[in-house]
Amino acid sequence: MKLMYSKINGATFIDGAKDIINTLNVGDELALLREPDNPFDSLAVAILHNTKIGYLPRNTAFLISELLDNGILVKCVVDEITGKDKPNQGCNIIMRWSDDDDDE
Repeated sequence: MKLMYSKINGATFIDGAKDIINTLNVGDELALLREPDNPFDSLAVAILHNTKIGYLPRNTAFLISELLDNGILVKCVVDEITGKDKPNQGCNIIMRWSDDDDDE
């Protein structure tokens, strides 16, 4: 099992995203959605909790987009809510996946 820690970027630019993040709890599952037609980044990976709440940072999306494009299931959960009830509130996440190297 591989692990990667990251954060959610861009929530301040998505209407209602901060409100949704404020309702999240550690361990809540999030979905990852590739956006190959994203006009800003063809490797973009959106993060959803029923609706879009942000994106993976570009350096993280570089790897995760390749995994998703190759059909590898990447699970994503909330690791920590930072700055709760503050303007700079954020959300840290953990992503987990298995690959062929895990069988060795």
